[in-house]
Amino acid sequence: MVQRIARLRRNPYNTASNRVKIVKTPGGRLTFQYLEKRSKGAHCGDCHAPLHGITRYVRTESSRVSQTSKHVTRAYGGSRCAKCVKNRIIRAFLIEEQKIVKQIRKSKAPELRRRERAIEKQKAATLLREQKAAKEKAEKLAQRQPRRADKQTRAPRKQKK
Repeated sequence: MVQRIARLRRNPYNTASNRVKIVKTPGGRLTFQYLEKRSKGAHCGDCHAPLHGITRYVRTESSRVSQTSKHVTRAYGGSRCAKCVKNRIIRAFLIEEQKIVKQIRKSKAPELRRRERAIEKQKAATLLREQKAAKEKAEKLAQRQPRRADKQTRAPRKQKK
């Protein structure tokens, strides 16, 4: 017949915090061995991937362990993974570059406006010249070829039957 086993602690229910494993002792008896909860471990705050190089500690154990085993020696060591740190550095660099470009444009803005206005004036002048040239050309053609005033003087065409 199978041996009955009673839980040693006060909580008799099979809850997440009261998990047990049946173990046979050297005397041949079956007893419960209480299991500790496993922690999920540290995860990246941005991409939620598990962090490498950081050991998993159960709740109170992490407070007793030294700081060097809880983080990696890098910026954002214990909270962000290497890829996310790299992306943050690149993003920060690009933002700084953008600010510098903005300042340069702001300092060169009056000069650029002057150039744009000069270019617009040149375009307007060339457009006026082209229009004048087109008018003159049209006038010359009109003077060379007189228009026919009497189009009805032609003989009407005969229709085929």
